[in-house]
Amino acid sequence: MGETSGDTDVRALDVEPGGPMDHRDQLMDTLKTLLRDVLRARFDGAAYAKLARAHGYADGYMRALLDAGLVEQKELLDMVGAERRRFVDEAPATVAA
Repeated sequence: MGETSGDTDVRALDVEPGGPMDHRDQLMDTLKTLLRDVLRARFDGAAYAKLARAHGYADGYMRALLDAGLVEQKELLDMVGAERRRFVDEAPATVAA
């Protein structure tokens, strides 16, 4: 029947390991990593080429997710906003010059 993993019954989650939701979560985690790379490059003052490349990767990845119908535009906008807030909240305070 269903598998149990630790205290969680997989049947209760209605998601089998390696199933569609598992893959979608992996895609979203990859997007979060790409967004954090963009933010890190921007706020660390990276060279323009590095920043542009990071933006290109993130933009292309988001376009592919949209074109494949895996996410809606509002969901992407919400995720970008949440990652920006998380990045700013986690960044150490710097002294203004």
